[in-house]
Amino acid sequence: RGLTVVQARFDPAGAGRVEGGELRASRYAWLLLEASPATELGLDAGPFGPVPERIELARRAPREARVRERGNEEALAWPLRYDEASASIALVPGPPGSGEGTVRVALDGLGGVDPARVGARLRVHLRGGVAEGALRARAGDPANLSAVVVLGDRAGTVRFDVVDGRGRVLGSELLDWRPVPKERPAPPRPPGPPPGVLAAPVAQSPALSVPWWAPSAPQGGALVLGADSVASGAAAQLRAHLVGVIEPLAVEARLGTNALGEPRPTDAGAWLGARWRAFELGRPLELGPALRLGLPTSSTSAPARLELGGAAGGSHGRWTWLGDVGARFALQDDARRTAVPDGQAFIVLGGTYQAARWLRAYSLLDLHAMTYPGDDVAAVRGGLGLGLETATTVFGDLGLRLTPWEDLGGHVYGQIAVGIRSE
Repeated sequence: RGLTVVQARFDPAGAGRVEGGELRASRYAWLLLEASPATELGLDAGPFGPVPERIELARRAPREARVRERGNEEALAWPLRYDEASASIALVPGPPGSGEGTVRVALDGLGGVDPARVGARLRVHLRGGVAEGALRARAGDPANLSAVVVLGDRAGTVRFDVVDGRGRVLGSELLDWRPVPKERPAPPRPPGPPPGVLAAPVAQSPALSVPWWAPSAPQGGALVLGADSVASGAAAQLRAHLVGVIEPLAVEARLGTNALGEPRPTDAGAWLGARWRAFELGRPLELGPALRLGLPTSSTSAPARLELGGAAGGSHGRWTWLGDVGARFALQDDARRTAVPDGQAFIVLGGTYQAARWLRAYSLLDLHAMTYPGDDVAAVRGGLGLGLETATTVFGDLGLRLTPWEDLGGHVYGQIAVGIRSE
């Protein structure tokens, strides 16, 4: 009977020890052995053979190590006991509305073994089956791992397992999943009404027939019947107005009749034009230019004219504001036609108030500085417009224009309009 000497160590050094006649170690440690060539080693009930320099305990997981001298039937047995590692699991909801959760795992009981040796992975038991994925170590803290999992927007209980690289369960938890709902933005503030109205009162005189217009045009049309009165009698006029929109451009056409009643110069011709919403900041502010061409429709109607202008408008709550500025120029000098200024500048300023969901009140001020052929001094005219227009698809309008001057249509002009629009 001989003496068998075997030196056993663990890697890392703190991952194992000899305790009460048995070897005790972390399952993920390496067992390092040194012995004479004549020494043999057997693991559990396996055969004896040469003593290896190292044994990976996680792979072999022996319960007993037996050593003997070659040729000797008697062997010395050393039981192996393992300090089991464990994993604690926590679930943290992810960003609102994402359906994601972050699983945080803390490994314990490794005895100084590098956590990377464990090869920990996460198993998630979902309604459709089991999903498995890698766990990532936090920077500077390899024993604390995490993974982002998609759990959906249905609340419930979910089972999570942490397993090592060989499928051994290190920890298992049933955790409640309560997804964080997506944050609902505050409802947008309803936009204010569009600036201006479609059928504001426009004087019948060809010198004052400047419309009040906004860069953002509603698509539609209107039929207007207007009338004014001077000392010699009253006169009326029918006008049609059509607008087509291909955002941000709008094209329009206006057509007026000769005076109905007392013969008097009216803007009895056609206007064709286009306006462009060049800048928009929601409903608070919009800007845009316009170009219109006035065309005669009879041998006596006003001559061809060119109108250039720009508009700025916006809204605040129930209120809107709108301003137009521009100029008109006569393109013909024909004494047979209705006399018009050969040049004029104009400005139209006004606002509206949404008195009800279906009703809009408005007022506007128009000012004109104009020169006629042969005149050296510009004439200034203007007026104040007031009215009500329904804010509906099929709409009606009642308007009034007041002026202290009588020579271009009298002191009072009134109109009624009906139309259809799509804003």
